[in-house]
Amino acid sequence: IILVQDTGELHMVSAVGLSKEEIQRGRYSAGEGVTGRIFKTGMALVIPDITREPLFLNRTGSLDVDDKEVAAFIGVPIKAGGETIGVMSIHRATDKHVRSFEKDQRFLTMVANLVGQTVRLHQSIVAERTELVREKTRLQKELQGKYSIKNVIGHLFTHKDDVR
Repeated sequence: IILVQDTGELHMVSAVGLSKEEIQRGRYSAGEGVTGRIFKTGMALVIPDITREPLFLNRTGSLDVDDKEVAAFIGVPIKAGGETIGVMSIHRATDKHVRSFEKDQRFLTMVANLVGQTVRLHQSIVAERTELVREKTRLQKELQGKYSIKNVIGHLFTHKDDVR
């Protein structure tokens, strides 16, 4: 899963089977390589053999492109509210007789839609929480010095005194 950052750069945020270092190397610009192209166009892309695709950058270094086993790449945009916010992709082994990637692409698209909704929900919650913290800080500053515990009159009840 690769998501757009505030800087506009695409960063890999999660992956199955990759090390932390490989995930950190998964960074792209919009339009750069296969992943950047999917993000920029908002269109899915299937590459049956990544060894024959010059746009496939293997930025993470996780795939052995010199391997004799053919690996396919399927990537779909992650969208939320009509806006592309990232890319979800898989690599899978394939043989020369298997040509249909349609089912995998449809499944990946469904999962990417769920990821998009989840990301937007998370962003909404973070924004709301940030606003609440900002408001709390503003109110604390506004009340600072106006009220003091010295001005509070009351009676302290102990458990024994608390008769109901």
